[in-house]
Amino acid sequence: MLPLRIIYHHLTTLMHSLKNIFVSVLLFLNMPALAQQEENKLFMADDGLLTFQKVFEVDGSAADLFSKSRLWISEVYGSSEEVLDYVDEENKVMVVKGIIPTTNYGGDVMIHHQMKIETRDGRARMTVNKFVYQGDIGSPRLKFEATGLYKVPRRNRMIEKTEVFLVATAENYSNHLSELVLSDDDW
Repeated sequence: MLPLRIIYHHLTTLMHSLKNIFVSVLLFLNMPALAQQEENKLFMADDGLLTFQKVFEVDGSAADLFSKSRLWISEVYGSSEEVLDYVDEENKVMVVKGIIPTTNYGGDVMIHHQMKIETRDGRARMTVNKFVYQGDIGSPRLKFEATGLYKVPRRNRMIEKTEVFLVATAENYSNHLSELVLSDDDW
């Protein structure tokens, strides 16, 4: 017969191992939830860039949605030709370089950004990143990631303003995709 002390030691070790396995299983099951970005918030993407991304489920072919997206860019930015940096008709991808005008402590500020729009049948995805903060014209441009603004416990005002702008832009884009009907009428 084994001494009580050895039995107790083995039971304690077994319980400790079972507890570690249980915790590991719980963490593994929750990993997808931990990996998802918070809705309508900037998040740090795998490439190290602060990113805003939204997928839109809408009726229409990839070609239709691509055409609607290009029209939306023209309406929002004034001229799609001036802001379109890259267009791939075959893969239905376009990249826009734009500016978010705003203010910070009473001064005018520009937030430069890149917006990538991709379309597929029934879906469109908007990805906005490469944010660069610039104060007055001629002042240095600072990448959001380099400034450390996103690390501030109480979200920085520029980050918050950028998120508000992006949520409104995404809503505008979604409405545009849903409402606009491209007509084939001969009028």
